[in-house]
Amino acid sequence: MIEHRIVFLSPAGTTAQTANLIGEALSRRQVPFQTISLNHQRRTLENGTIFNDWPQHCCLWIGTPVYCDHALPIIDEFIAALPQKTTGYSIPFATWGGVTSGTTLMELAEQLEKHHYPPIGAAKILAVHSCMWKCASPLASGHPNRHEADLIDALVRQVTIHLDQADVPRLPLTQLDYLSDALKQDAAQKSLAKAKAVSPPPQANPAACNVCGTCVGNCPMDAIILDPIPQISEDCIRCLMCVRSCPQHAFPFNQQAYEDKIRAMRSCSDEPMCSEIFS
Repeated sequence: MIEHRIVFLSPAGTTAQTANLIGEALSRRQVPFQTISLNHQRRTLENGTIFNDWPQHCCLWIGTPVYCDHALPIIDEFIAALPQKTTGYSIPFATWGGVTSGTTLMELAEQLEKHHYPPIGAAKILAVHSCMWKCASPLASGHPNRHEADLIDALVRQVTIHLDQADVPRLPLTQLDYLSDALKQDAAQKSLAKAKAVSPPPQANPAACNVCGTCVGNCPMDAIILDPIPQISEDCIRCLMCVRSCPQHAFPFNQQAYEDKIRAMRSCSDEPMCSEIFS
């Protein structure tokens, strides 16, 4: 019997919201599942213990926020580490903040196919832009909302129908080739590694930091230690949760500069600002 797993990383919480919507839709259909958040799980992924009790035959829902037009590296690492003696099907899902969903779904689908989890569905879910938490009108404000919940419910319904068939229909990957040539070319030039090379990690102001450790607890990659003020390692994904959660506002942050940059990128994007499911 196939078992469902919902796996995701969610620094700001919106990918977790989408995962919860998937779980609720599965529950309404009395489909058993387990949810695995990759927040704070880098070590368990590295040593393989995250795959303890992994089913032989699995329907894998795997989700990521879109960073620099792609999935986060830990999502790629999870797929690459899937136990070789397991098989199943997959549904990649990506949350994006209204600029572009990039080539995330296509790349995830290709990787999952390679690792014997061919996609039978997919979703791109609009979610409030995580770097605009101080803005009066952030991109994708209010998302995910009831509309996204209805889309997820429809996708779960279609997936369960597919899985009941003797010959489970695969998702044609051409459905995920929806970006314009200009956006695909732009995505090909981007990566988180390139962004990190020109954007150093946040640095706390020693005069403002009271060494409370809030940033340590809120870093999804466990990339921060106190020595004595926060020191951020190369595992940092630039999610800015340290900046966002600091009660002392010890991390300098220019919200206006971020907002201007994000809105400029949106003005160059021809991708409709909406959620979409594929099945």
